[in-house]
Amino acid sequence: MRLRFLADTDQLGSVHQRQRKLCSALAALSKILVEAGRPIEAAHAADEAVKISEQIQDGADGSPNENMLQARVFLQQSQAHLATDNYDLECSSAKPLRRSIELFRTALTEASSSIEDRFVLASAVETLAAHEYFRGDRTAFREEAIVLYRQLAVEKPMLFKEKLASLLAEHASRMRNNVESLIIFEEAVQLYDRLVATELSHRQRLIKTCHEYANELNRAHQYRQALEMLNKAISIYDTPDYKPTHREFGGEGNIHHMLIRRAAVCINLERYESGMDSIARVENLIKCKTGGDFSSLSKEVRHYKATCQLMLGHADDAAANLDKTIEAEKRKEARSMYGGIEGNMRYIQAMGELGAAQCQLGNLELAMQTGKEAVRLTQKTKFGFWISKASLLRLNVRNRVFYAATLLEAGHHEEAQQQLDEALKIFAGGCEGMGRVEKTARVIRARALEAAGQAEEAAAERVRAEAMPFEGFAHRLGRLATG
Repeated sequence: MRLRFLADTDQLGSVHQRQRKLCSALAALSKILVEAGRPIEAAHAADEAVKISEQIQDGADGSPNENMLQARVFLQQSQAHLATDNYDLECSSAKPLRRSIELFRTALTEASSSIEDRFVLASAVETLAAHEYFRGDRTAFREEAIVLYRQLAVEKPMLFKEKLASLLAEHASRMRNNVESLIIFEEAVQLYDRLVATELSHRQRLIKTCHEYANELNRAHQYRQALEMLNKAISIYDTPDYKPTHREFGGEGNIHHMLIRRAAVCINLERYESGMDSIARVENLIKCKTGGDFSSLSKEVRHYKATCQLMLGHADDAAANLDKTIEAEKRKEARSMYGGIEGNMRYIQAMGELGAAQCQLGNLELAMQTGKEAVRLTQKTKFGFWISKASLLRLNVRNRVFYAATLLEAGHHEEAQQQLDEALKIFAGGCEGMGRVEKTARVIRARALEAAGQAEEAAAERVRAEAMPFEGFAHRLGRLATG
């Protein structure tokens, strides 16, 4: 009421000037009310400011100043609606935010802009990209925000470099399976490196970004680079003066998850001893409950441990852990409303590995039964929302290779060749990141051909295997007594 009374007096100039000042005052009041924890009143003030700004616009000439005022008023309306915790108002907040951005763009192209104006636009664009109820192209808006923050970071690096790094990391993390995301992650890491060089408080964000980057590199089958990023993140975490915050006790940047991811990457690189080192440290952290209760990770840790034990020749320990993994997955599926152990990827993978462990122990009959069941389950499983086609193909070839090694050990050369031929067909159709498994398949196939008396074809297969730049793990399969 006080604002309206002042606006009606002649002391404030013309009607147009009075409306402008009242509009600005209401927007400022709305902002203060949001900060004071009174969002509903803030929304009312912002709504009134928008009505007045629209009246001003009807009689205005569309100058940059008029557009800038209206842009700020629409932006405040959006922020006030978002703060209300009211579903209808939150849903409607995207519309004024979009309108605000359009007006900011128009105003900034028609007149010289200040750093503050461009920062407000960048912040608005970023907010719209993250808006829960926005149905537009989020990627395009994030990219626009990045362009704006790049310009701001050049002019005022101390103010905007951190924001640019954060936005780059977020943008990259949302661009799954995209080559461009790796480039963006690399830039974000480099920016955080420079920020950490001047201020150690940025280490937490650097660790988180390195972890997310490593996950993306792992998905792209760039395992060596993924290991480098994980080692970097873990080494920063282990710095004596670094104190993790409560936010780091879960998710990306958490030491438990980084060590588990490191173990998985080491397995892909056939560095099983290094994988066991990471697993041992995670087990100790879980046992001590350091950083929270991570008992839910125990199943994942146990499975990776069993894989390493299998490849290191610790067949008894591997079989015991795989049995526990299989039983745990059965119990989980029994409790699940969706049911169906046959679609459980960890269960199927553990079955394939258990068959290989049983073969190492010399229990060939049981190993063949287990391996055959693993292959059957893989064939029966269909990819969909929970299981990607690529993941299913990788599991298929892996289980066939394990089963073929067991069949060869038992003297079933033709059946072993059949399994390997099916695996090689999958490789021929494209199966990224599985070069080590393909080499293993070719080495075992060469042995099967040789055992069947097909020496010439076996020699050709061996040449193809030796040309592949991987070690493979054929020498780790079969009965331990025979190597």
